[in-house]
Amino acid sequence: MSIAIEHLSPQRDVNSAGFSLRGYAQPDRAQQTADAAARAAADQVARELPDDLFADHPGVITTRQAAFEASQRAHKLATMPRRAVAIDDLLGKMEAELAELDAGLRFAALDDFIEGATDFPRALAIMDKRDHLAKCIRAARIARVDALKSPPELREFKEMAALAESAHSTVLLQLKRQYIQDHPELIGEGAE
Repeated sequence: MSIAIEHLSPQRDVNSAGFSLRGYAQPDRAQQTADAAARAAADQVARELPDDLFADHPGVITTRQAAFEASQRAHKLATMPRRAVAIDDLLGKMEAELAELDAGLRFAALDDFIEGATDFPRALAIMDKRDHLAKCIRAARIARVDALKSPPELREFKEMAALAESAHSTVLLQLKRQYIQDHPELIGEGAE
């Protein structure tokens, strides 16, 4: 008895791993084309929906704000005159004020004690102000790193702004696509 071996077409009947696909439903090329056309039509209708339709969505609000802030930061930093001088002047003033507070703290604490103010109100007020000022100085030093960058080095901020705008556009498009999925009747209206 001889067994006939069927010839399998490598393009149609075997997958990329070499396993036989015979007996499995294969997508019809015409159906794939029709599905792609339907997705393209739905995508086109989605893109034509007004952005304002989703203005109150938390994701849109968040990404819009992030894109705006990144754009403003990039623009202001690029157009700020004498950034290095300005940040160094600010740091100098804050450090001088900190030194004054440190000098005054000793006498404020002593005066509070002499007057019997055991809760040391003047000394504590100076300490609070000193702590706040020390945090401001730390923040200014952090800002100084970017403020001292040359114009070509500031490209990073423009790139961040572009990424934030792209994220905003992506969120909007996802919402629009979801809206079209939830309202398929709009696809027929858009084609008319």
